[in-house]
Amino acid sequence: MVLKYKRRSSRLFSDISANLSTVIESRLADLARDLSDERDSSVASVVKRVKRNEVEVKLKGNRKQYEHQQQVLDYFSEARDSLASAKCKKAKKAIEEGISLTEKRIKAH
Repeated sequence: MVLKYKRRSSRLFSDISANLSTVIESRLADLARDLSDERDSSVASVVKRVKRNEVEVKLKGNRKQYEHQQQVLDYFSEARDSLASAKCKKAKKAIEEGISLTEKRIKAH
């Protein structure tokens, strides 16, 4: 009888260990994907800033307008990319930030 319980508990422990390993592997894969997405997003952001600084605008007002339009475009591009990868919360946040930026620009005039 004791041997029967030992076998059963051993099987249960093995099943729990296997399930736990699966959960941990899944979470680690999700984390790695999220980190990769963030890294790609950061690199894209730097590239956009460098390209933005390459454009030469003579008048200060035109420069401000150009920078504003680029920022809004960045937010909408981020939203589009997030929707393409089914990240609705991230897309919603990017759209809200783009709207907020535009509202601030309108109030500034």
